[in-house]
Amino acid sequence: MENEQNDLYVLLLSKSEDYCALAERCESSVRIKLFEWGADSLMSDRIVTHLVATGFIDEKRYAIAFSRSKARFQRWGRRKIINHLKQKGIPDDVVRYAIEELDCEEYDSALLSLACRKWQLLAAFEKRKRWEKVVSYLMSRGYDASEVYGVVKKVMEAESEG
Repeated sequence: MENEQNDLYVLLLSKSEDYCALAERCESSVRIKLFEWGADSLMSDRIVTHLVATGFIDEKRYAIAFSRSKARFQRWGRRKIINHLKQKGIPDDVVRYAIEELDCEEYDSALLSLACRKWQLLAAFEKRKRWEKVVSYLMSRGYDASEVYGVVKKVMEAESEG
């Protein structure tokens, strides 16, 4: 029986290393995968401890990669990124660090681009309704109200001038 457990441990450790080598992973996603593969909590603890010690899992590295990816490709705002990282059990100090690492110019450019595109898509609506819809859309993407109001105001002014 113990030999079977040892064989399972070796197999799951190898699978976990492969899983972590494919992309950055956080501890919680690895634990979920281990349970799906049939590991008990003791074995999961041992495997995760090994993966952290050998550098396969690094919460800081994961948080930075996650936040950059979501901001760049899905154009998520800071609030949405923070919420998702917290759901994954990433410590607050690591979340703050990852958010600070975001490229401000790229982030602001993405926000402006989303606002302009949405504003143009809603051209059939009256100005006040467009404003409400664009603000609501951007806030649902995770951008802060203060950022959103300033950008939508710029978009409205640009349209009035152009």
